[in-house]
Amino acid sequence: MVDGAQQGLHFAMSLLLSPGDEILIPNPGYPTFAMTSSLLHAVPVRYPLYPEHDFQPRIQDIEGLITPRTKVLILNSPSNPLGAVLGEELTRSLVELARRHDLWIISDECYEAFTYDVPHVSPARFDSDVPGEARVFTSLTLSKTYGLTGLRIGALICPPGLEQRMNNVMEAIVSCVASPSQYAALAALTGPQDYVSHAHAHYRANRDAASAVLSSRGIPYLTAQGAFYLWADVSHVSGGDVRSWVRRFLADSGVAFAPGTAFGSIGEGWIRIALCSSQADLVEGLGRIPARPADR
Repeated sequence: MVDGAQQGLHFAMSLLLSPGDEILIPNPGYPTFAMTSSLLHAVPVRYPLYPEHDFQPRIQDIEGLITPRTKVLILNSPSNPLGAVLGEELTRSLVELARRHDLWIISDECYEAFTYDVPHVSPARFDSDVPGEARVFTSLTLSKTYGLTGLRIGALICPPGLEQRMNNVMEAIVSCVASPSQYAALAALTGPQDYVSHAHAHYRANRDAASAVLSSRGIPYLTAQGAFYLWADVSHVSGGDVRSWVRRFLADSGVAFAPGTAFGSIGEGWIRIALCSSQADLVEGLGRIPARPADR
């Protein structure tokens, strides 16, 4: 157990990265991938996720960025901020890529309980069973699945043989997860799972309602296959500076979005929409975005 998935990511990077090492992170991708690796004096190298490829990674794009200093590949499925999900064949190919180049994989699977019409496929499924050859670290959390964000509890699954080393890292930083959080985690994992199914249905219904609003206003978006975010293109109003537009829109309309550039340069012109609120508030807020002209 770790103090939230973010600490799990920090633990894994602390074990795997030395100053000057390179780590491949998605663009767009969760901001702390770059923040944490930079804190450890490693070098984050962003691999592109392009709109024309449905924001899915391409093997050739990642392989072209690998150098002798590259040590780690970060994968995130379901994705924050995109809501994209890696399919089985692509996931298998990414693990094979890491194996060819002797890279470790850190797989952020915080939203693994929330996928829609597609399965969640963990890279660990394709990891080696041979001692000393496994390369996948899996970061998980109870924050999203069970709504236990404030308790800060998650898990980091490491390759066999590295458990004691991870225990030493844990002891040197926080010693252990607080006992009340551990009991809460035990209750969540072993008790009724009604909350998870209710949350899944709520996010899916909100995704469908939000998608319908965006479609009616001619605003392009990436169909969310997982997590509880919708990734939408507002370039028709953002004027090439989506971060400034988001601030103005909040001040003018009272509706908050995360600007796409908070997640990487390819996020310019895009916003992340959270699907967690009531459906009425979500629909009302999205209805305030100016419609996209029909000729664009």
